[in-house]
Amino acid sequence: MDFININEQLINANNIMKKNDVKGTFALFGSARIGDDTEEYKRAKEISKAISEAFPQYHICSGGGPGLMKAFNEGAVTKSIGMGITLPYETSMNEFVDIAIEFEHFFLRKYWFTHSAKAILAFEGGIGTLDEFYEILVLKQCKKIDDVPIILVGEEYWSKAINLEYLTKKGLMSKDDLNAIIITNDVSVIIQHLKDNIIE
Repeated sequence: MDFININEQLINANNIMKKNDVKGTFALFGSARIGDDTEEYKRAKEISKAISEAFPQYHICSGGGPGLMKAFNEGAVTKSIGMGITLPYETSMNEFVDIAIEFEHFFLRKYWFTHSAKAILAFEGGIGTLDEFYEILVLKQCKKIDDVPIILVGEEYWSKAINLEYLTKKGLMSKDDLNAIIITNDVSVIIQHLKDNIIE
């Protein structure tokens, strides 16, 4: 692993964030495989729009790719960020990214996703989305990041994809960790929860 290259990527991301006066972000995770004509895409776009309207001082931040990532950037009414990664099947940022930051390594990308995040919203997704969600839970549980709100969007999906209640029942996850997460499709509930829990 090229440690000089890693350092350059960290510095480059920091410079781009400073140049664009990014004071905070909403990190939105979701699948690259969900099409533009789906209800999930429309909901992701609607929620991104509502968040950016309610908190214009902060930036919507996605992975910069297609699918729901594209919906997040498209929905933003202020400049949005795309934190892309070099992959064989994602060759460029989606057309709605205003501030583009490219990474070669997932761990650097995940670091910057959480670095300035005022809240984390995870939508429907596959292994990558679940990986990002679980890492956020670990970082929060271990007090490695601020106590940011975590919202899971897509009630049917999350009720089937993971069973956090079971983990809690088995003593493998605390009730405090479980209670810190809300699962909802309701835009108004999301906005109110953010207003009540964001640390300025």
